[in-house]
Amino acid sequence: MDPLIPLSFLAGVLTKLSDETKNEVLASVFGFLYGLIHGLIGTIPILFPVVAGTTLGVLLAGKVDRLAHALGVSVTLVLLAFADKSFLPLFPILLSSYLDEKLGRARPLLPFTVLFLTPFLGVNALLFFVLWEAGYRFTSYTVSRGLIRLP
Repeated sequence: MDPLIPLSFLAGVLTKLSDETKNEVLASVFGFLYGLIHGLIGTIPILFPVVAGTTLGVLLAGKVDRLAHALGVSVTLVLLAFADKSFLPLFPILLSSYLDEKLGRARPLLPFTVLFLTPFLGVNALLFFVLWEAGYRFTSYTVSRGLIRLP
């Protein structure tokens, strides 16, 4: 099995866990881990624009609102500094990520942008995005229903 599949899902889970966990130390561990996964996935040249664009969009929108996310974004950006970079599709992803964060998830532009760019980025970019979103939403659902109890 391609490690991108479980890692993408896990990154989404860890991102949402860092949102939901009230314990700052545990949230920071989740933040560090998702930053590590995002950064490692972003070193794959074809996935660099998706990871870098979404990370920078969230950062520029001012949505890094706690230590856990500051740690996750920082680890991601440090690892991306060593990546083989593909800048061509970076700007549309960054812009749609920024607008999604500013407008809220009621008008999601990012999924459509990634889908539109799939012929240029490849199916792995779409796979990463869909699996990350699935992990994030799965965790949101289970936490909101009380199926997972966080400190």
